[in-house]
Amino acid sequence: MEPKTILLSLVGLGAAFAFLTTGEGFKLPIDGLLPGGMTTIGTMDNRSARLTEIERQDGAPLELATLAEGFDRDTVMAMPAALQVLTPAADCALTAPAKGERVVPLLANGSEQPTLVYAYAEDMVLTQAAAGLEHHYKYNLDETKLPKKGLINVRSDLALQLVNLVVPPGPEPVYLILQDRNAGVLWNILPMPGAKVARVVLLSGVASGVVNLPEGAVLETVDLHSDACNGVGAPKWALPQTDGIGRDTPQQDLDAYAAYDRWYRGAFGQPADKDLLHRGASNGLLAGSVPPETAAKATWRGVAGATVHLMPADLVFASGAEEHDAWFIQRAENHIRAAFGLDGAADLAAAVVPVVYERVQ
Repeated sequence: MEPKTILLSLVGLGAAFAFLTTGEGFKLPIDGLLPGGMTTIGTMDNRSARLTEIERQDGAPLELATLAEGFDRDTVMAMPAALQVLTPAADCALTAPAKGERVVPLLANGSEQPTLVYAYAEDMVLTQAAAGLEHHYKYNLDETKLPKKGLINVRSDLALQLVNLVVPPGPEPVYLILQDRNAGVLWNILPMPGAKVARVVLLSGVASGVVNLPEGAVLETVDLHSDACNGVGAPKWALPQTDGIGRDTPQQDLDAYAAYDRWYRGAFGQPADKDLLHRGASNGLLAGSVPPETAAKATWRGVAGATVHLMPADLVFASGAEEHDAWFIQRAENHIRAAFGLDGAADLAAAVVPVVYERVQ
């Protein structure tokens, strides 16, 4: 091991210890993990992901360790080996489930346990951090004032949440429909022995992704906010019944739900809410149920060294930002494009690399 690597490892261990003992966040520079001499800067805050529990269809918690062989309980920083940028369906159309496939729709909130997503450049680092983190530089993005090297936080609701999805065994191929509540999710798919995932459909209006795509599974994506979807928009899941706290539901939200439901019925031949397994934030989901007589376990696969399939959606760096931040965000995007010589949303998204912080409490 080279001295530089040893030093970084020691820094990482010390920072992790400080975080766990004080509850305070830390920043950890990691050099040389990406090609071209790029530098990464990571941030962890005290909302780091708890990966110990997984939720069954009935809402009862299960230990992920009881469902996954080799589950790692250590605090880690996971860097994927590769990033594949997905191109959403141009016509907002998906392959219909085949006869005999078991359709499993799931929903994760994605707003409470952040997985941080960054873009990198040698002379500037733009980070899309969890919503609410303070800007490290609180001045206008004048070209003469930009730091040669440094970290700029752009306010965003797009921090990805890592969700571990365990797929139980069964006789039918599984057709997974992965949805989020308008907040980015990185789905980590963990099939148990005997489970066959035939197709994975990723539905989102923001940047979202899949890691550890099962071998042989076909992945399709739809950007619900794209022009091709013609106003389908993000689903307003519980609104036709209640907003969750007893308030009247605004008519525009009811209209948005109706538009999504019409599109969903056309794509999958069933209502949007049919057999939905989960409606809230979660660190793990179970796609069905585990037979009590089975001893099969999913093989634990983390994000480190894996390929992340990322759908950039319309806005990679900014969603839900306040109006006065729009100029800030646009200038930041322009600078990162210039640093990489990028042109187009797909190229820009190719510069976005997920850095996954997993903390088990």
